[in-house]
Amino acid sequence: MSPTDRASVRQILATEGVLGLGLALRDEALRPQLALQALGECPSVRCATQRLARPEVRQAFLDFAVCMVETMPAPLKVLALGSGHLLFELELLEALRHRLCLSFSVIHLVDPLYVEECEQLKGRQHRRHALEAVEAFKSWFDDTLVATYRSVDQFNQAQDDSMLDLVLQLDAEALDYDKEVKPLLACHLAPEGRFLRLSGCCGHEDGHFNAGRSLFKRLLDASVEGLCEGGCGCTSWQRAFQAPELPATRRRYLERFVHLPQESRVSGQLCLFRVTAEKVPKGVVVIRNAPRLDGQLVGLKRQGELVIVDHQEWPWVRLSAEDDWLAEMRELYRLEGRSDVLNAWLLGLRESTAPCLEPPGAPSSILAPSSDARSP
Repeated sequence: MSPTDRASVRQILATEGVLGLGLALRDEALRPQLALQALGECPSVRCATQRLARPEVRQAFLDFAVCMVETMPAPLKVLALGSGHLLFELELLEALRHRLCLSFSVIHLVDPLYVEECEQLKGRQHRRHALEAVEAFKSWFDDTLVATYRSVDQFNQAQDDSMLDLVLQLDAEALDYDKEVKPLLACHLAPEGRFLRLSGCCGHEDGHFNAGRSLFKRLLDASVEGLCEGGCGCTSWQRAFQAPELPATRRRYLERFVHLPQESRVSGQLCLFRVTAEKVPKGVVVIRNAPRLDGQLVGLKRQGELVIVDHQEWPWVRLSAEDDWLAEMRELYRLEGRSDVLNAWLLGLRESTAPCLEPPGAPSSILAPSSDARSP
């Protein structure tokens, strides 16, 4: 990136934030379209910090971070835990650079995606995108040493006696605070250092079956947690991040969906299927936008997952808007400003003897609510 282009991007980040770069769903992440395209962040609308659904949350956290860090001397030694595709990490560090004139002597990045090899195809793809993000991040901070690690343990072994000024844990839920993060802070966070954490990802890995209306209820109930910790031992302190309330327009929109009658009022019975994916490589069934093999691939379902179907043209079945996956994807399309309607079809048979879908079997697996039914 030329110095002129870098200055232009920095001006956009300073005035509009990452949203000024035009975010869109690509390669299973929200990614900028105008610059820094290799970087990304979580696209799930279930996340209470999702950039398009709740843009005010991340902006407020940037202000909080600047306030917590403003008295610290430069250059800073930084560690980002669970840094993934690095978009919010870059935005936060740029905010510190722009507003506080801070610089960085080293930036350590820890994430299991930063590994040499991965056996699973999906894992290889995630790894490739993550490593592309790391290279873009290093190119941006070309005057700073940037080092990567696959785990907290690897960082501890490589940087046994290093002290850190700033530790970030942004939307990284896999780390155990008591077993991994707290011991790391005790060993490596300088006495005047800061630990900044933001979380809004409760419900990401919800393995239970829910209808689409339950998705919108979860969006209403989703909470944001954030904090700053500093000091050590008896002088340690903690300050909570007060996240902005859900805007009234967003709340009314979600409440309208929660209280709508289920689709079955007008479309009749809905059927519940389980993905069996027999004889299908990797146990994955693709979702297409039309009931034909050349239809555009729009998603995936994995063996054992459940789907709600509202129409069958066997061997093809169409997902209902009551299906959580489709409800979430349509909401993401809406937040992106897309006008096209997402349809979702699965092939129920790969071969005459290899079914991809089957009814779960119990009578309760057939969804046929009465006319006054509501979502849970």
